[in-house]
Amino acid sequence: AEQGKRYACADHDKQLLQDEFDALSDIVLVADSDRVVGTVRSTSLEAADARDHWRCTFDLTGEGARYLQQSCVASRLAVRPEYRDRRVRDLLFRSIFLQARRLGTQHCFAGTTRPLAKVFRGYGFREFAPPFEDPVAGQLRRMVLVLNDYEHLRQVKSPFADCLNS
Repeated sequence: AEQGKRYACADHDKQLLQDEFDALSDIVLVADSDRVVGTVRSTSLEAADARDHWRCTFDLTGEGARYLQQSCVASRLAVRPEYRDRRVRDLLFRSIFLQARRLGTQHCFAGTTRPLAKVFRGYGFREFAPPFEDPVAGQLRRMVLVLNDYEHLRQVKSPFADCLNS
């Protein structure tokens, strides 16, 4: 169980975590030889099922509903403990960022634990609403990355600031 989390949809023996959003998502894998060492999933909110599911999680109702278009959710970030250095993390985050830019995505949402929020901030994510309770992971921070906010990315020294210049 990753960080003690016991998702009902996980096959812990096979080290697989699958749900209905996988078919609607881009899944990025980082491998070392033939072994997967990191993964992250990006789900576009263009699909009605995904939009309906994530709308409440990220409080994208009322005034926040305007962010449902041209948005995605980054989830299922997992890196084997012995690979938790910046290199693998950079590959995962950069892949999500570049794919989102290619698709015209404006906002990338993520829910993360308090200790990992600092990592997400380093890439340019920022908290935009109060935390929420996840039944498995506990309290998660609601974070968003505004993909074309060069000034913010430059200010936090995000590696994505360089991507906007290319």
